[in-house]
Amino acid sequence: MGLREANKERRRSGIIRTAEELFVKKGFNAVHMQDIADAEGIGIATLFRYFPKKKQLILAVATSIMESEAEAFKNILDQPGRTAYEKLEDCFKYMKDSQNHPGSCKSKFNDAFLVYLDNTLDPLDDTRPYFSARRQIADHFMELVDKGKRDGSLHPARCRREIMLPILNNIGIYTQKLAMSHRIANMSGDLSTEHQLETVSSIYLEYLKPE
Repeated sequence: MGLREANKERRRSGIIRTAEELFVKKGFNAVHMQDIADAEGIGIATLFRYFPKKKQLILAVATSIMESEAEAFKNILDQPGRTAYEKLEDCFKYMKDSQNHPGSCKSKFNDAFLVYLDNTLDPLDDTRPYFSARRQIADHFMELVDKGKRDGSLHPARCRREIMLPILNNIGIYTQKLAMSHRIANMSGDLSTEHQLETVSSIYLEYLKPE
């Protein structure tokens, strides 16, 4: 990559990072392109050269977040010296910690983006990189199935794709929904999001233990 291309890529990455911070904090409907240009310290014309439409930048941010999630899962699964069950615990802990971390608004963004994707009247140009990153997460997670079969740390009859993927999806959806609603008054009064996530993950972990 030449110097010019490298500079363009750095600028593009900087715009995406800045947009992500604003979108995650305020929601993408409340953020204008001028807000992003001002925060990045560039002119609005420069911003539009990289992203002629706001929807393109929304998609770029969603893809960036999903790619970072895929990388985080891969890093967990690549840890040496841990059983498949222990790595599953680590995956669930990462998802719980992500929800409780100050950056947990990413879960809200992801949920809002999927709603936007389903309801927009102006279709996005190319969502393949976004869905490719989502598939990478599923592929990394399925490494647990293969490892669980080899090391015997997961229930042999339940260590299957048709069981493991719904578990991953359910935990992910539940985490996103809690992130979306955690500021809403809790009808039960005393059940924190931490407690709810710990309960759900414990149920799945117990279900997947070998007999």
